[in-house]
Amino acid sequence: MSYIVEATLNGLDQRLMPVLDLWQRAVEAGRPLRRRDLDPLAFHHLLATSYLVDVVHHAPAASHDAGPRRRCRYRYRLIGSRIVERLGRDRTGWWLDEVYPPETFRMVVESFDEVVRRRAPVRSRGDTGFAGSRAHYLFDALELPLVGDGMDDPDRITAIFGVLCLTLWSELER
Repeated sequence: MSYIVEATLNGLDQRLMPVLDLWQRAVEAGRPLRRRDLDPLAFHHLLATSYLVDVVHHAPAASHDAGPRRRCRYRYRLIGSRIVERLGRDRTGWWLDEVYPPETFRMVVESFDEVVRRRAPVRSRGDTGFAGSRAHYLFDALELPLVGDGMDDPDRITAIFGVLCLTLWSELER
């Protein structure tokens, strides 16, 4: 498995552009993106590979978390049906540090930490396989910070919305 997290969105999978457009419209309006700004009809074809992750600030470190320096803890609020199908399990409601072994956990939350730090979209890309399958995929993911609605601190990032695009290696050879 390879995994790269980058702030540049150059070469982003075109299927992710409707999601990036949401972010750009919010920025042009001079405000952060909120959960209520997510219109599933705008990217209905991507819902099966979408995920929503709660960002819980100042949580205690988990057993294999990065130690006391970690400022956030992450929990899956929603996982798209295609992702669940590929993983062979539904981890909605689970903390990420409970889902992944330490090495995988560090890779996965690297992009989430970067989204929170930058307060901007982050791209993750690489290749992976899934449990119980011989298929190998290239993936491209876009993750956007979302602020809370009606909270004391309306600019605090409370969630990350992500979309994962998967391409079978065998499809690339055609």
